[in-house]
Amino acid sequence: MPLAFPAQLRAVLETLAIDPQTPGVYLAGLSSNLSEYSGILRSSDAGATWQQIPELRNRQVWAIAFKRANSKIVAAGTDVGVFESQDGGNTWSRISPAENRQLQPIVSVAFDPDDHTMLYAGTPHLPWKTSDGGVSWVSIHDGMIDDSDIFSIQADRNRPQRVIAGACSGIYRSLNGGALWTKLRDVKDASYRTYVVAQDVQYEDTWFAGTSRGILRSHDGGASWAKIGPFATRSIAFDPGRLGRILIATEEAGILRTEDGGNTWEKVNHGFCNRPITSLWIIAGRIYTTISDDLTTARVLSLASSSTDWEAMAAPPPLGSGLTALLSPAWTPNLVLASYENRLLVSEDAGEKWKDMQLPAANMGIRAFEPLDPPWIAAVGTAHIFLSADGKSWRRRALAAETGEVYDITSTRSRRLLAATARGIWASDDLGVSWQPLHCVLEGNTVQAICHHPDRTSLLFAAAQGVVYASGDGGRSWRRISSNDWPISSIKQMIVVPGSPDRLFVLTQQQGVWAWSLDGGSSPEPAAR
Repeated sequence: MPLAFPAQLRAVLETLAIDPQTPGVYLAGLSSNLSEYSGILRSSDAGATWQQIPELRNRQVWAIAFKRANSKIVAAGTDVGVFESQDGGNTWSRISPAENRQLQPIVSVAFDPDDHTMLYAGTPHLPWKTSDGGVSWVSIHDGMIDDSDIFSIQADRNRPQRVIAGACSGIYRSLNGGALWTKLRDVKDASYRTYVVAQDVQYEDTWFAGTSRGILRSHDGGASWAKIGPFATRSIAFDPGRLGRILIATEEAGILRTEDGGNTWEKVNHGFCNRPITSLWIIAGRIYTTISDDLTTARVLSLASSSTDWEAMAAPPPLGSGLTALLSPAWTPNLVLASYENRLLVSEDAGEKWKDMQLPAANMGIRAFEPLDPPWIAAVGTAHIFLSADGKSWRRRALAAETGEVYDITSTRSRRLLAATARGIWASDDLGVSWQPLHCVLEGNTVQAICHHPDRTSLLFAAAQGVVYASGDGGRSWRRISSNDWPISSIKQMIVVPGSPDRLFVLTQQQGVWAWSLDGGSSPEPAAR
């Protein structure tokens, strides 16, 4: 279940630290262009409520570390240096010199397990160390490749002089508190980008490292390493209440868990999504969606109505991470439409060959495609709607200026068009030539998505500020159907899949796809990953 978070959709969560001694205390390090959401947010009730730390307002916070023996002492790495708290994260002060540009930004921090005045700090250009609480700092890079980005650094809890660091150039180990480092050159997978290093909570000589080529394990204090999984790993967490249970956050497979110290792994992604998902559509009873894998590629996933797992398919070229919408109308399955950045691409052979098509307006990025009554297809821009009967020639339909942005469109049995806008739902009875506001409970609200039941077009669904409404009379009256504890705050698209029972699929901004049985007997739940 997603944790309520005030910075959701407004900031990047760079790091989350849990107080090891005080139950319910969480510290979240954020980066954001909005000062009210950047810095550190602190919760003392296990994430139910959050308060911003005034001293770090408008700072970008990349790393947080609690002192193991005394969690009142906390360090934070920011874009302008190192800050420290002596009261569990309530108040903070800078302990690195503002004039030292080599100590900015700080992307990783770690305490010496015995001496709270000794602190390690990793930067994008090698590590630093203070032995007097920040009064003086020394660069500790001997043995490291120049300009190595120190993503993670950790001192052994029982042998403080043994320190292991993960960098863009691989894994390093020091046996003298960072005075000299040894790069593990003989270990193939330890030579790649290492995002995180962590010591096992039970066995002091067992260490784990998350790299761009997989998850590694060492049983000899970091002298030698072996790959125990092919998953590019960004974060590692141990369950202190169950020895052998470890969770890792990966780039491709989501969250994985092991119960035997890393020998075997299983996915634990029910309810979790960390993928940008662009659109949903239905062909022959199957649900399809697109996700971005990286800066250049995208994938198509499909889900059968009776299945519990998404099946991956290759996205037809030239689709990449700029993909914003994809549609293949059920009545012409060989026709595929794709919006890519400011381009409209059309394929008439199921994605084998593509042609650029011109919309009757320049730079009108398409945020959604919607099949209307056959043969009409709608493309939704930010201020206009475009209609086509073949995907190649398009008519522009402008809404009234007072509607603000347009987010979605659907049609009813009477061929009426309904548009979801920043000022409620607007209706057209002449194929978009003229529009009138729909006077209902949603009037004047930002309506993010709208759809109709494919077999009962008078049954409509709309989403306003994350709340889902239903209408059984073509939009004349609406009732709220999502509960007060519905965890979704922002919705991009909705579709209905007929079946026994019918299901409403909800595509969210950053919380994946949710499936909602419309028989009234169950609550919405995350669709299978």
